[in-house]
Amino acid sequence: MVERSGSDFLDAVYTGPIRSWIRRIGIFHAALRAYGNFFRLLYWLDYRLRRPKTAALEAGPHSAIFIAESFPEFARIRTSGSERRIVKKFLRHLRPGDAVYDVGASIGIYTVLTARAISDKGAVVAFEPEPQSRERLLQNLALNEVNNVKVFDKGLGDKPIAARLTLTGGSFVSGAHGMFYDAPGEFADIEIIPGDALVSEMRLPLPCGVKIDVEGFEYEVLMGLRETLEKTSRCTVLIEVHFSVLENRGMSDAPRKIRTLLEGVGFTKFEWLGYSHLLAIKN
Repeated sequence: MVERSGSDFLDAVYTGPIRSWIRRIGIFHAALRAYGNFFRLLYWLDYRLRRPKTAALEAGPHSAIFIAESFPEFARIRTSGSERRIVKKFLRHLRPGDAVYDVGASIGIYTVLTARAISDKGAVVAFEPEPQSRERLLQNLALNEVNNVKVFDKGLGDKPIAARLTLTGGSFVSGAHGMFYDAPGEFADIEIIPGDALVSEMRLPLPCGVKIDVEGFEYEVLMGLRETLEKTSRCTVLIEVHFSVLENRGMSDAPRKIRTLLEGVGFTKFEWLGYSHLLAIKN
C-alpha cells in the first residue's frame, strides 16, 4: 500500500499542473527570491565582519566544515543550512554500515554529512562529473578526514552518452549547472552512464540511501538506476525536483512519472519536503 505524508492537495500541487500555473503567475518565485535575498544580505554582513576561510554545518548530531574561499562559496554553504530539516530527515533513515549513493555530489555537503551518519563501517559512492566541484569535494573530504567515500567523475543517466555540462555564471560555486548535448560558453565535456551498468561493472553495494540533485535530469537518473533500486529491500531516496528546468525541457509531467517509477520498484511512502524535495521510502 502506498502512503503519502500530507494532504492529497499537496501531492496534486507537486505532481500535477497546479505547480506550473503557480510558476507562470510568478508569485511563488518572487516570494522565494525575496526570502533568499534577505538571508543572502545577512550572510554577506557575517562574511564581511569575520572573513572566514571555512563554514560549518550541523544536521542533528552530525557536523562538518567546508572550504569557503569567497563570499559566493560561503553563502552557498550557509544557504545549505536552510535545508537542515531536509538533511536531518534523510540521515534519520540511515544506519551505521549502510551504503549511500550521492548523485550530483557537488562540493560534498550531503556527502560528508552522510559519511558521518553511516560511520566508517558504511560507504558513500559520490558522483560528480564537473571538474571544479569534484576537486572541492575531494578537498572537503580531506578537510573532514572522511575516508569512506568513493568518488566517480561520471554523471548518471538512462543511457551512455557524451554530454556537455555548462557552468552557470561560469563558476562551480553556484552548484547549478545545465547539461546539454551541444551548448555554447564555458563547459566541461562529461561522460554519462546508466547507474545499473556501473553498479554491475564495479560491483558496488546496493544502496540503502540515494540522494539525487542533478538540475532537471532526475528522471533519467532514476531510469538508469531502476534495476538497482528494485533489488533493494530497504532504501530511502531524496530527490531535489527542479520543476522549472523540467518544464523548460518539456517534461512538466516528470514529477508524476518519478513517483510512478518509484512505486513500481517497491517504494511505498512518499513525502514532499520544502518546496522541491521528494522523500521516498522502501522498507
